[in-house]
Amino acid sequence: MTTANRLTLFRILLVPLFIFFILSYNFVPHSFLWALIVFIIASVTDMLDGIIARKYNQITDFGKLLDPLADKMLIISALICLVHLNLINVVAVIIVIMREFLITAFRAFAQEKQVIIAAGMLGKIKTVSQIICVIFILISQELIFANLIKNVQIYSVVNFILVWLMVLFTVLSAINYIYANTSLFCNITKTKE
Repeated sequence: MTTANRLTLFRILLVPLFIFFILSYNFVPHSFLWALIVFIIASVTDMLDGIIARKYNQITDFGKLLDPLADKMLIISALICLVHLNLINVVAVIIVIMREFLITAFRAFAQEKQVIIAAGMLGKIKTVSQIICVIFILISQELIFANLIKNVQIYSVVNFILVWLMVLFTVLSAINYIYANTSLFCNITKTKE
């Protein structure tokens, strides 16, 4: 197994640990801080496995399948936990999850047609916006629990802006992803005719 694939598996193993910490604020001191640390480590492994895979020619079919799956497991787990804790808008999270299902299905269809679709710039911006959003909420919760945030109103405004920016980039990346690959749908139409 390659180093890149080991990092991907490590990221998947971090997801249950992240979930444990984020949901254990009632009995684990500084649980949001621990969740934040685990989330950041997992996010860094996401960058590292891609860099290592490309630099050392460790790109494998296993990695192509597992890497995006690991990313989705981490982000969706984080967002669902934040909904459970009433820290993020449920409609925003539903939009993000629907986008992930849609693009995963689209990727599977493209793969069946032996078309490899590389991640675009908007997709990368989408991922970064999701990571920033989760990190901001975790930091804010740790500071609120430590009574270091006095003006919760400012936090709420920043939270609102970050969440809906995340949704905007999520939707735009999906539209761009499908628009850039409309030729796949043209092939379906021609086949049916």
